[in-house]
Amino acid sequence: MKKFRICSIAFVVLLLSTTPAHAISFRSSSVEWQTDLADILVICRVQAKKSIEPLNEYRDSQEVTCHFVEAVKGEWSKPISFRQDYPSQKHPDTGVTQRINKGQRILLFLSVSKRRVAVETLDWINLSSPVRKRGPTAAAYDNDSKLLTNELSILKVVRRHAVRKLERKRGLIVEFPFFPPEDARGYYHDFVTTAEPEFKQQFIDQLQSKYHGDRCSAIFNLVSYPSDATRRLIRPFLSDSATATVGNYGGEGRDITYYPVRQAAYVALALLNDNPPLPKPYFEKIMPPMFGTGFENEVHFPEGNWKRLKDIVDPPGNDSSNTMNPRSTRCSTQDAQQRTSR
Repeated sequence: MKKFRICSIAFVVLLLSTTPAHAISFRSSSVEWQTDLADILVICRVQAKKSIEPLNEYRDSQEVTCHFVEAVKGEWSKPISFRQDYPSQKHPDTGVTQRINKGQRILLFLSVSKRRVAVETLDWINLSSPVRKRGPTAAAYDNDSKLLTNELSILKVVRRHAVRKLERKRGLIVEFPFFPPEDARGYYHDFVTTAEPEFKQQFIDQLQSKYHGDRCSAIFNLVSYPSDATRRLIRPFLSDSATATVGNYGGEGRDITYYPVRQAAYVALALLNDNPPLPKPYFEKIMPPMFGTGFENEVHFPEGNWKRLKDIVDPPGNDSSNTMNPRSTRCSTQDAQQRTSR
């Protein structure tokens, strides 16, 4: 099993408005993760397609209608239609998904609503023409970030994982560098995988990193391994000494210094039902690193059975606001510069 690069701070933080923020340029996920998240997996063949209102000036759109071929997971036997957005001719991008064509075989990842009155397409893979270039978010990867370039290799991983019939459990988000260093161009790409037991030790090791962004990321991922042992690992970080600075906090024109690892540890332990003591000081407007764009944010991860930020009662704190901001920073600029200069 390949050791992940911890999703942390390989970029310089941008401060947006009055709150810290971090932008995800790209996010990919493993087919194992997609398989676990889906209620139904269907192989189908494209019967028809028609152009529809474009998503925006950069993406054209089409409705794709498919004949049922095989249900790999769950029960399904009907034709199905879904929307595809693809690069427009005015703004071509060879690194992104190409247009689906009639006759191609598609693997659909479907989600059934709680009332079972609607089915949503979570994702899809073009089995007839898989992406054969590392980097695009539409490419198929396994949990070890190995690029799967043909139908046989994709379905082998999917079928093996589908038989486990697992619930939708919280996964892992790690760094997924796909550009050669000389071509990185400042882009950032993270990668979502399933939380396999054998992956845990690397996050335990990462807790000892001298970089607080790494410690925050390790704490974030350890939430996916709920146990007394995990809670014991995280509790000491409620008194972590690392600090970061946020400018123009709350739009008040003042800079504040806070403890990112302490705040990450507090939220992680709350998610793990540990009833942790509130670290001092605690700034409720600052979302702990990783949590703002991770599994706890329903905008980014609407599906799943894990606990969300909204399920945590806002602590009394010592801040004037009772609302956690969904945007986050991973580290201070100084910490990022230290990492990228190694």
